[in-house]
Amino acid sequence: FIKDVPLSLVYLAAESVKEGYPIEILDLRLYSDWKGEVKKHLTGDIVLAGISVMTGNPIKNAIAITNFMKENSDSKVVWGGHHPTMEYESTMKFDKIDFVIRGFGSNPLKMLIGELLKDKPDFANVPGLSYRQDGSIIHNTVSKGWEMIPFRDIPYFLIDKDIDKYNRINLGKKERLMPIFTSMGCPYKCSFCMAPAMYKDREKKWVTFEIDEVIEHIKFL
Repeated sequence: FIKDVPLSLVYLAAESVKEGYPIEILDLRLYSDWKGEVKKHLTGDIVLAGISVMTGNPIKNAIAITNFMKENSDSKVVWGGHHPTMEYESTMKFDKIDFVIRGFGSNPLKMLIGELLKDKPDFANVPGLSYRQDGSIIHNTVSKGWEMIPFRDIPYFLIDKDIDKYNRINLGKKERLMPIFTSMGCPYKCSFCMAPAMYKDREKKWVTFEIDEVIEHIKFL
């Protein structure tokens, strides 16, 4: 009933787009025939397919998508999002997954793509990356920095073609909503949320964008 703009994926793509890598966002919530839509995009030049995964029923969807990708392409698969960030060890037990990115992912994703394009990739310096090497699963240290991406670097054009398909309050074609981040992190300790675990080792658990930056972002949109 509610289909929000996949803002996390747009932010995630920012550093890779700046680096010049061709990125596509495929929001499978918008298609009844998701297999047909995925197959259209699994061309021979796809280096990496990423799936954002929440805990709960979305895991089943992510497994089905991963299996389908592996059956129909040679692409590597990376999982990111809330579930793999918190449950990376159990996630990596699913051998169809090549990589997991934990925590903020825009810079790690850019670095991962860069390594995959090399003849001899070295994943040791990609922050927050989990991967397999010589029969072992390696979990790189997660960066403690904040991913404060300037709004002018956000590749909104990646969702241009679908922008009229998103809704929050079901106003039909009259509705045009664009959420934005005005802060990162969270200072609270809700038991149903990943935030307390994700930010527990940070001295500052909540940071804000500059007020002028937020105002200019709103004007830009």
